[in-house]
Amino acid sequence: MQKSSSHLLNISWLRKYGDQAFSIIDELLPNEAFFITDSDKKILFWSKGAEELLQFTKEEAVGEHCLKTNRCTQCISNCGVKIHSQIIGVPLELHNQKGELVPVKKYAQALYERDGDFAGTIEFLRPIRKTPKSFEQQQYETLQEMISCSPKMKHLFQQIKMVAKTNVPVLARGESGTGKELLARAIHQESPRAKKPFIAVSCSAIPQNLIEAELFGHQKGAFTGAYQDRKGLFEQADGGSLFLDEIAELPFAIQAKLLRVLETQEFQRVGGERTIKVDVRIITATHKSLRDEVSKGNFRQDLMYRLRVVPLFLPPLRDRPEDIELLLWYFIQRAQRNGAREINMISPAALNLLTKHPWPGNVRELRNVVDYTLAIGWSENIQVSDLPPEFQEIINPESTYGKEVSRPNKSNTLTSELHVLPQYSLQPFYSEKERIQYALHISDGHLGKAAEFLGISRPTLWRKRKKYEL
Repeated sequence: MQKSSSHLLNISWLRKYGDQAFSIIDELLPNEAFFITDSDKKILFWSKGAEELLQFTKEEAVGEHCLKTNRCTQCISNCGVKIHSQIIGVPLELHNQKGELVPVKKYAQALYERDGDFAGTIEFLRPIRKTPKSFEQQQYETLQEMISCSPKMKHLFQQIKMVAKTNVPVLARGESGTGKELLARAIHQESPRAKKPFIAVSCSAIPQNLIEAELFGHQKGAFTGAYQDRKGLFEQADGGSLFLDEIAELPFAIQAKLLRVLETQEFQRVGGERTIKVDVRIITATHKSLRDEVSKGNFRQDLMYRLRVVPLFLPPLRDRPEDIELLLWYFIQRAQRNGAREINMISPAALNLLTKHPWPGNVRELRNVVDYTLAIGWSENIQVSDLPPEFQEIINPESTYGKEVSRPNKSNTLTSELHVLPQYSLQPFYSEKERIQYALHISDGHLGKAAEFLGISRPTLWRKRKKYEL
């Protein structure tokens, strides 16, 4: 292929000014995964985006052969850039430092000296859209606005569908942020009452001196500020469902009146004398134990039994980690429908932090993290730098990613340099033939060093080379 004059390179200029120039590009495009190699395919520059994508630090990458960090089957056989001069959007399957699959599209251009000799490459790696396996294999289930691939949640979905056919009171238990209101809405939407009102209120959000009027309404003049008759929540929900969140915060004096409504479906407005009859399905929720509140004298025992005819428990997100990536993509896709920026991939490093987070705020916290990330970032890929500050302060003790790692002294033997990449790290994704090809390549055909790298004897390596015709 004829070399374009625009791709001719003054290699002395590159060695003198290239690092400064590429560092400026790296600052301007911090999420772009790119690297520069010399004529021997040794890495001269390694961007922050490349660190993020493949989890090799600049210290680990610069000076090493590009195959160390670009571990792909296609690249072992030959260098497509060197052969074809240019590569535009070729899909590859790379593996990061931990052996995890990273699908990318590769854009690369060969560079040439003035005399036409091959001088190196500049290569960009663009992650291919990665959706969770649960989406691809369609193993998740949905119920109204709830989605999960957790066996615990799938069992809960079945319980919701069954209880929705009845009118019995339901008590939803779960930590803050687990989705108790979504559960209540799902019961309502799955029930024959779906076309009637669904009213939701938090008992802790209403001042205690107003909660009776909020629930049951009031007559004009019943108290200061009651300038007209007003329907309460029970009347507003007539024919439908009323969801009372944080029911444990209901004042003790109001609990007796609520018990009467549950038993008779009748009540009087504050300041009124007329008995009003309604048809309302009651769903309550709390993050506290009502039994504990009863023992403390804060909650009526008879009301507890009346409310928890069917108790349903929402497990915290930390107890269903298989849902984390699924929910991340669910909230990303929902935000994109509302005009948020397009996201094609969550970087392995960012995903690692997200999946290991304990999520004390549960699904609500996860949704807020997605909103933050989409608002603060600008590229098509979510990187660690896009996450809230508390995530960027996390240090993963099980990974060397992010730690300063010194490259072996160039005066050392090739054998010591080979051990920077232990043989076991190749096992998950290279066949035996490919591992041998890789070892022979980076040892420049030296059988002793290749055998040592592979952890086998020279005679064994010789037999395997003959077997695979290498």
